[in-house]
Amino acid sequence: WNSGWIYNVSVGDPRVGWVFESSQRYSEIYGMTRHNLKPATVMDDTLLEAQDFLDLQVLWYLYQFSPAYVQGDYNASHRDEGLISLFQQNGQYTVADLTYVLDAQSAAMANILPMYAELAAEGQVELTTTPYYHPIMPLLMMDGWTFEDGIRVNKESWPSDVGNHLSTGMDLFESQMGFRPVGMWPSEGAVSPAMVQPVADVGIEWMVTDEEILSKSRDVNGNFIDTDDARNLAMPWQAGDVSVVFRDRVISDRVAWQYGSMTPEAAVSDFIAYVDDVRQQILDAGDDPSDHLLTVSMDGENWMFMSEFQHHDNARPFTDEWFRRLASHPSIVTTTPSEFLAKNTTLPKIATISTGSWIDGTLSTWAGEAEESLGWQRLVEARQALVAFGEENPTHAGIIPAWESLYIAQGSDWFWWYGLDQDSGYDELWDTLFKVHLSNVYKAIDLELPPYLQDLWSNPALPVEPYSGIVEPLIDGVILPGEWDGAAKYDAPGNGGELDFSVFYLGYDTSNVYVRIDMTNMSNVVEADGEQTPDIAIYFMQPNAINFNEVETNFRTYYGNEILGFPAKSMVSLNLDDLRSDGRASWILFTAQGKSGDKEVWVGSTPSALGTAAADEVIELQI
Repeated sequence: WNSGWIYNVSVGDPRVGWVFESSQRYSEIYGMTRHNLKPATVMDDTLLEAQDFLDLQVLWYLYQFSPAYVQGDYNASHRDEGLISLFQQNGQYTVADLTYVLDAQSAAMANILPMYAELAAEGQVELTTTPYYHPIMPLLMMDGWTFEDGIRVNKESWPSDVGNHLSTGMDLFESQMGFRPVGMWPSEGAVSPAMVQPVADVGIEWMVTDEEILSKSRDVNGNFIDTDDARNLAMPWQAGDVSVVFRDRVISDRVAWQYGSMTPEAAVSDFIAYVDDVRQQILDAGDDPSDHLLTVSMDGENWMFMSEFQHHDNARPFTDEWFRRLASHPSIVTTTPSEFLAKNTTLPKIATISTGSWIDGTLSTWAGEAEESLGWQRLVEARQALVAFGEENPTHAGIIPAWESLYIAQGSDWFWWYGLDQDSGYDELWDTLFKVHLSNVYKAIDLELPPYLQDLWSNPALPVEPYSGIVEPLIDGVILPGEWDGAAKYDAPGNGGELDFSVFYLGYDTSNVYVRIDMTNMSNVVEADGEQTPDIAIYFMQPNAINFNEVETNFRTYYGNEILGFPAKSMVSLNLDDLRSDGRASWILFTAQGKSGDKEVWVGSTPSALGTAAADEVIELQI
């Protein structure tokens, strides 16, 4: 995404004031669109006029360049007079301008990986990788769980999946950079005892996670590790065959969330003061500071684009000041983890590393809410189907693409956006994409999609007479004038069956839902004379459900196991054989429990009060 500073450049800004004209145009277009960026309107062709849309395209791509970069501030060879001219233009761009920007982007991006490879060869930076599709490895390695939502996710440990993500990530890195990395930022800094060895097996020597993980880990004496002691936190620890570097949460979060509200000079002064204080604590404890490593680690998009830095050229003034003063500081030495570990300092050992991530030291962002558990259950079901199919059909051409789709569905961000703890504003799109990847698993191997992956509830039935007000009918099976006038009426074309519905009505008052069913052959019900008649079952969704992600719901009917077309939370069953001589009856409420093994489970309750159902001229129910 683009950041707030681009819309608010002042003409007097000494760094970026020269782009004022294009910034003003960008701000104008932003004002036209800011209230319409939802799926229903964002693709509306009439949202912007053709020239406005072309200007937006050019500005969107243009502002992905740093103004300082195109001026050649970092390297004179970067200077681009064409881009400079576009930055100084107030709209009215042409298709040729758009092509020029895109071509410049392609040329700049083609240089990024070679540049980093060169810097790595010179020892200026150390490059790391992550598991390929960014899964939360501790969750893939778990033998199932029950977290705070109380819902059991039954799964086996998937070490082969973890190994695939790791090796694929390493192979891609090597193919692009020409060497294999030895360091890793596990997806979201998520670690656990079970994932350490798979990480070591692909050649990773060190990885980074959060200080909260260190504080919950145990040393070789079985004690928790005191991270208030600077000597412990400012030090890599050995966990199995992998050295673990723990980010200093305080100073990392200051950079990420606080320094954007400060001047660059004040922010860097605060940073240096903090590091100097840590150094002094180590000295006071009798240790040599050069034997210690303080780690600053944060997600780039968080601090550069989401904090207040978004209003200050994405932190470029800060980083300039930061690097300049660190380069000349007498006692702070910038280094890489591998450089530090090459000193062969004896590292303290962790007996059992804690399970968690850099988010609060837990895994709760990706598991533990009902919607997340449902997503995991569906992922487990897809994997079980794929494994079973592969055992029977090992040479099927769809096996490899099916596994690829499954690995994609194991990525962390699908589960990040599930539940209430995170909101993208577009969660329904993430949900759709996740289900597309799960669907591709089944499609690749020619298996029928589970009901929750089918496009089932489009085109709902429309009433021939819409609901118009509260109804309070007498439940006696007899139609009285006006008592159903406010209910919605639906056609139910007959099929000549034993119970041949013609129309039905739905209405409600403050406490009840009312259902009326008209049939062309009511005599089959009221004059059955002991003959078996079918039950009538009415299925209800979870109240206020907006998608298929409702836990403990069933997608198939109780009778006949047919696909319903929506996730049912409850079912009301009326046994027509139980009608009394006066036409009155009770109904039974069944509650969905979801799947248990291969079958969906319904649990029945005691019957309703006698007289909440009746049959005579029609069938009526009060629910």
